[in-house]
Amino acid sequence: MIDNYRELICVSVSVPKKTDNIELKLTAYHNCDDVQLFWRTMADGQADAMVPGCLGFKIERKRKDRDGKWGRVEVLRNRVGFSDGSDIEDNAAAVYTTKPSSIWPFQRYDWTDHGANNGQTVQYNIKAMMLPEGKRIGIDELSEIAESGWTEDIAVSANSENGISAYFNRGMVMSQYVARIIREKNWKPEDILPHIKELEDPLRVFLSGELRKEMLKIIGEVWIDP
Repeated sequence: MIDNYRELICVSVSVPKKTDNIELKLTAYHNCDDVQLFWRTMADGQADAMVPGCLGFKIERKRKDRDGKWGRVEVLRNRVGFSDGSDIEDNAAAVYTTKPSSIWPFQRYDWTDHGANNGQTVQYNIKAMMLPEGKRIGIDELSEIAESGWTEDIAVSANSENGISAYFNRGMVMSQYVARIIREKNWKPEDILPHIKELEDPLRVFLSGELRKEMLKIIGEVWIDP
């Protein structure tokens, strides 16, 4: 039900681009804290066909700075490499390894970017990637086959086109993030509860997300100091 509500309040932006006989179409949806990307392929006029030689997709992102100028192109990182694991130097640390999607491309047709934050303006570009001759899979930079082209500006906010604004927390279900914090802080599982109880603890603040900020803002607007 929450997922359906998220769809209701999200605004979509689409862009298609054709390179020779390959076309990529990218559609982006946003809420107050994330941008979700979906893309489709067309090869030789056939919808959703496999792109010859494609190993996956690189995702590029740009952000506007406070002066309204676009920053550098950021290549999103991927936590999933290739199945044989030969591209990971230390297999014991495989679960913690990330690489740019220009090396470890996303082998799927959707991705949620949690790195786009409320109040930012972003754009995205998807590129189909292939292995150049003589290069090593999962080690060397891949080359581009085709791209979607950059989307229009996406203003990450809680506002939608229908006048509804919706805010969400992140909740304890963000198990990967919590597990990473436990590892970095060298906590035991039982150490989580005392931190969650502290109102201004960084973990609690992060998990409360944009919902906490907006609720405190509303309370501050109506609060009457006795």
